[in-house]
Amino acid sequence: MTDYERFKAIIRHINKPINSIAKEIGVSQPSLKSCVDGNNKPSFDTIQKLILKYPEINSNWLLSGKGEMLLNDETKMTEKKVVTDILNNSKKINFLYQKIIDVSILLKEHSGEVFTSDNYTEIAADILNEHSRDWTEKLTSYNMNEKISYNKYMKQDIDLLYEMFFEKFKFLYKTMRGIN
Repeated sequence: MTDYERFKAIIRHINKPINSIAKEIGVSQPSLKSCVDGNNKPSFDTIQKLILKYPEINSNWLLSGKGEMLLNDETKMTEKKVVTDILNNSKKINFLYQKIIDVSILLKEHSGEVFTSDNYTEIAADILNEHSRDWTEKLTSYNMNEKISYNKYMKQDIDLLYEMFFEKFKFLYKTMRGIN
């Protein structure tokens, strides 16, 4: 089956008028009709919008012809869970970064020093910046294995941030209590 035939099969599966589908995904009706008629290839943007609007579409099948046209419920649930995990993990990374900064500021205030970044805050900032740059790209990736791998990587960084936070917090506690 050609790219054109797969795209046309998806549009047939949706079983709505082309103008309705075009409106739903935010592309022009003539542009979508041209793709369905085989006059133009659908753009990456059109394919992405179609897949986002209709999550039952197997993006791997649409792009390469491999697998089934539609995802089964188990595959959809797995992908939904991974996407949810990535979103939640990005929030955790932001939260932990802020907690590390807060403890660092408290330490500096308690010691009477002006706050300057230290190794922990610099590492935390690097982790936050890296994930801020990458998580949206990984979230919209068509490769499920890439999403799963990235999610594991995020969890490792979260564990590291927790360790850093608790280490700094323990030091703050001991400093405030006068414990060496």
